Amino acid sequence: MTAYSISYVRIKFLCALCVLAALLNTPANALAQDNITFTASVDRTIVSTDGYVQLTLALQGQVNNVPAPELPPMDGFYVVGSSRSQQFSFVNGALSASVNFVYRLQPLAVGQQTIGPARVTINGQTYETQPITIEVTDGAAPAPTTAPGQTGGDAPPELAGQAFYVEAEVDKPVAYLGEQVTYTFRFYQAQELMDSPRYGAPQWTGFWAERMEPQNQYLTSAGGVNYRVTELNTAIFPVVTGEQTINPATLEIPGGFFQSGQTLQTQPVTVQVQPLPTTGQPADFNGAVGQYTVRAAAEPLETRVNEPINLYFEVSGTGNVSAVPEPAWPQVPGMRAYDASSTSNTTSHNYIIGGAKRFERLYVPEQPGEHTIPSFTLSYFDPISQTYRTVSTEPIAVAVAPGAAGPVAPGGNSQDVTLLGSDIRHIKAAPPELEDESQWVIRSAGFWAAWVLPLLAVVGAFVIQLQRHRLQGDPAYARRRRARKQADRRLKAARQALDAGNSDGFYGELTRALIAYIADKLNVPAAGLTFDGLRERLAGREIPADLVEQVSDAWQESEQSRFAPVGASREAQQALLERIAGLIVMLEGLKW
Repeated sequence: MTAYSISYVRIKFLCALCVLAALLNTPANALAQDNITFTASVDRTIVSTDGYVQLTLALQGQVNNVPAPELPPMDGFYVVGSSRSQQFSFVNGALSASVNFVYRLQPLAVGQQTIGPARVTINGQTYETQPITIEVTDGAAPAPTTAPGQTGGDAPPELAGQAFYVEAEVDKPVAYLGEQVTYTFRFYQAQELMDSPRYGAPQWTGFWAERMEPQNQYLTSAGGVNYRVTELNTAIFPVVTGEQTINPATLEIPGGFFQSGQTLQTQPVTVQVQPLPTTGQPADFNGAVGQYTVRAAAEPLETRVNEPINLYFEVSGTGNVSAVPEPAWPQVPGMRAYDASSTSNTTSHNYIIGGAKRFERLYVPEQPGEHTIPSFTLSYFDPISQTYRTVSTEPIAVAVAPGAAGPVAPGGNSQDVTLLGSDIRHIKAAPPELEDESQWVIRSAGFWAAWVLPLLAVVGAFVIQLQRHRLQGDPAYARRRRARKQADRRLKAARQALDAGNSDGFYGELTRALIAYIADKLNVPAAGLTFDGLRERLAGREIPADLVEQVSDAWQESEQSRFAPVGASREAQQALLERIAGLIVMLEGLKW
């Protein structure tokens, strides 16, 4: 290639780079802030004191940055919750916005109550809504609701006037070593949240901890304000005597459009742990605390020499069954024993920890005849009666028959094949024809790459720029494009919550993954979707009826499981997670 042709290629490549830079740095059209309207409306003008009013502040116009409005004094109402929804459209080079600020108001007094003008300032100009008059009638106070067997209790005196509050307590400030103590964390909530709060449990130093489900929820009031209370219960078992301090628990409250996030912290809690009494303690006592029964079994009861049997010993009842020690395995004459293994299954009934722990050991008979496996015993301390108890199993009889003669390995002479050496080394065959490796410049890949790559770069930059303009100017298209990515992120968060044992966070992320995905595809606010509305909107998009029902059923199952009185098993939670993930994949394959 001549110097002239090389220079020409370089100039062409530099020109292509200049075109690429110009395309990538093309500024977006200026967005005018004009033709703005700001209005207020309510869903009802007559409401009782036990009802709610929904106030909507709607802002529309050519504006690219919408600030939060300034609310008027709410002397006759209490703001229970708030949300924000928005839509943008790009028409003729101008960005037009439609933003709704929604507030849920609870009336505080009977009579005519006025919602004053709200204000918003955009580009130095202030816009104001018209006042609205609400007629408030007398209504019955909401009755507290509690979980079965639970009571709401009295609100703490520190609660009055606060929007959020947390506290912690234990049911037994004095307990025996190994006795269950129930640690209760309460979250008092007077306002709705945009997202689920994050609970940070204490470190449980000096305790063995077991989280108990379900969460208990009820209503209470303090200072004229209604609170929704969420209780989280944890069974803790002291493993160290003396005064033990449980460090504060924390709750991270996410921020919203009109409030910043905050972290709440409980006060530390102290438990005085007493040692177990020595009076009346059995010689074989090994630290089990609770109320237990035992049983033993062997399989099979009839066997032959050198054919193994499995010996089982199971402890069940209430208490920290996971900490029940391994029993003293009996020595059975004529049998050889192997290492033992154990499995435990922990349950919670009425917030009392219990379950079963099963020990298993393999025995191999070496002699025929009738063999008796002696009984097992377990001594434990009962903290309710404050006494030691001993329970035993019955002896087990096993019949062992003589074993069959084992197979004889085939005999005969065998010869080893020895590799003495490798005395032949092959030489690579020469090709039939020697080839001249010199290439013409025009036949080289680099020559054509210098011409084609700049062209591809220009085309790619143009496509990227078009895509960028569409994403900026068409929010509905942007939401549809990003819906699957956002759903996958929430499904990942749901899996993490499931692994961490956070059921509330698991169902919250799982529901948001499905509903937010559909809302993004439909370009509607996720907060406004209902079960019936979901069916209507999906049916309007010609989504198959059976798929619509599957989506609705999955949503309802997730919501019902979140607040069910009995928590679902991990297997059921995993199945629901995979089911919703599969529905999202099916919906992604449809034309929206």
